[in-house]
Amino acid sequence: LATRIRASQAVAGERKRATVFFCDLVDSTALAERLDPEIYRELLDRYLELAFAEIYRFEGIVNQLAGDGLMALFGAPIAHEDAPERAVRAALAIQASLADLSDRLLAERGVSLRARSGVHTGNVVAGTVGHDQKMDYTAIGDTTNLAARLQSLATPGTILISEATLALLRGAFATEPAGPFEVKGKTEPVSAHQVLGLAAREPTF
Repeated sequence: LATRIRASQAVAGERKRATVFFCDLVDSTALAERLDPEIYRELLDRYLELAFAEIYRFEGIVNQLAGDGLMALFGAPIAHEDAPERAVRAALAIQASLADLSDRLLAERGVSLRARSGVHTGNVVAGTVGHDQKMDYTAIGDTTNLAARLQSLATPGTILISEATLALLRGAFATEPAGPFEVKGKTEPVSAHQVLGLAAREPTF
């Protein structure tokens, strides 16, 4: 995957259609307060390890990491026609892997972990941002902002996707309507959909 990313020759300020995925742990502040810092760091590392593994398995890239929250891109810099499906599959896989980890942690340490995710697809300006001392590849625009808002609106343990993303999923997932939500910066309420799981059909890859 790293070789393919390097070969993609990403252009700074390139306009692309991408699917943006946000995920973070629920009640992490309260968890950090309860636990020894070294134990909390160990739990965080285990969560991030499984999240990264699932994102890269579906050929997304993690481009931002802040504490227990992360942002990932599907369809940029590597283009995929099925980027929305890859993003939602990664989100479901993270929830499943996290549920297994949480069961083990409950037995080991008496704590459980839950995450919430938001996914939106649209046009972004993708490329490197920063300066010589720190350079990151990211996607900027309303698509990114809405994905982040959907993540914050999702209830613990769920995945919220936009209507734009749902329209591109070709019936691959079982969903149910959520919202509409009042979103800061949006003149109209935003409708979304909660992903319940895979639909009963064969995967496309």
